[in-house]
Amino acid sequence: MRLRYVLCVLNSITIGVSVVALLLWRSSWLFVVVFVVLTLAIDAYVLANRCLFRLLEREDWPALCVWLEQRVFVQRRYTACLTRMLANTYLALADSVAVRELEQKTALVNPGLIEENALVFGVARILSKDTAGVASFFSARLDAAVRVPSMVRKRAFSVRSWLRWYYGFSLLLDRQYPRASEQFIILINEISPSPLINGLSAFLLVDTFSKALVERKAEFLTVAENGRRQTRKRLPGIRDWNKAVSEACSEVHVVILLPRLQEAGEWLYTDSGVR
Repeated sequence: MRLRYVLCVLNSITIGVSVVALLLWRSSWLFVVVFVVLTLAIDAYVLANRCLFRLLEREDWPALCVWLEQRVFVQRRYTACLTRMLANTYLALADSVAVRELEQKTALVNPGLIEENALVFGVARILSKDTAGVASFFSARLDAAVRVPSMVRKRAFSVRSWLRWYYGFSLLLDRQYPRASEQFIILINEISPSPLINGLSAFLLVDTFSKALVERKAEFLTVAENGRRQTRKRLPGIRDWNKAVSEACSEVHVVILLPRLQEAGEWLYTDSGVR
């Protein structure tokens, strides 16, 4: 009798759970289907690119380069992700000439990718010491950055600010000091979305331009102090600055500036301020 009672209770619970499950399925079946599809898609992507992830984990740049070249050049998969990854891998191998070749081939197949990866390709020109061509490259893409479809507005503004910074830097490398200084002044006056840009621009005005253009030293010091205040307002201490630098180092165009960024940080957070 007791067993029959227990079985009746269990049967009632089973029926109840089944009814609840059915109601839940009817109300959320679409969510379950989407979840399953996404899970399968992620698993398929990981399996299809397991070799890529393995090479990245091992930091085997030569092998990764070969793997990417096969996809981009042989299979002609000139996608934003693969093109950018191949360019960064070339830079990791210090092969700026290969980046230039990639740029030329990409321009023939998908010119829009040049605009989208302008910072990577521009940095390669700097590393290859193409002093004459690099300024023209960055100048031509200052306005184009905001028209790249894949960028949201904030990112477009950030990319444009870095393009302007590198345009000014390329002019500086070419010793065109008056034109170069104007770019850094613009960045400080418009308050770049990246405090690193503001701080670095202010540092260059003091460290370089106030010495190269002595007649404008007072102007440069005033603007630089404004940039220094802006930076310290957003990054109050040297630890905040170093953290921001560390986070930004996922981008190759920031990595190559590490020595300058460290010098700028030391200057920004000294008690004496502008020297």
